[in-house]
Amino acid sequence: MDSDSQPPINPKRELYRDPSRGKICGVCVGVADYFGLEVWVVRIIAVTALLFFQFPIFIAYLVGYFVLEPRPGTGEYDKVKSLKKKFHRDSYTEKSARNSAGRQPASVQQVWKKGRIPAQTLTKLNISFKSLEGRLQKMESYVTSKQFELRKEFEELSSK
Repeated sequence: MDSDSQPPINPKRELYRDPSRGKICGVCVGVADYFGLEVWVVRIIAVTALLFFQFPIFIAYLVGYFVLEPRPGTGEYDKVKSLKKKFHRDSYTEKSARNSAGRQPASVQQVWKKGRIPAQTLTKLNISFKSLEGRLQKMESYVTSKQFELRKEFEELSSK
């Protein structure tokens, strides 16, 4: 492989994945660029490790795919960047819409003053979950009852 096809080693040593040069997702290419190694060496190490430690290496590769951002300048990087801009723009407009509804954003001091003791919060959550569990049990008992089946059959007959 000629040296012109590989990008120069990143002086800041930032870890990216490079899907444009990668075989699967570009994680091995990103690791090779980060450590200044040849890509084929990292791939052989990854495949060998995968033979001996299948599950942990597979999980590590998946984590690398989801955690590492694509290398700047690749098509996938541009997609991720535009999605992040859209997300931030949407969340900003959502926040401004909430704030324009007559509520002012709370300051840090106001939030801490209104805070509850953790035991109170846990008690309140426990009560909420018990209430939800009771409602869920009622729904399950209704859905599995003969009355539900009968109503469903009547609705099917009336819709015909």
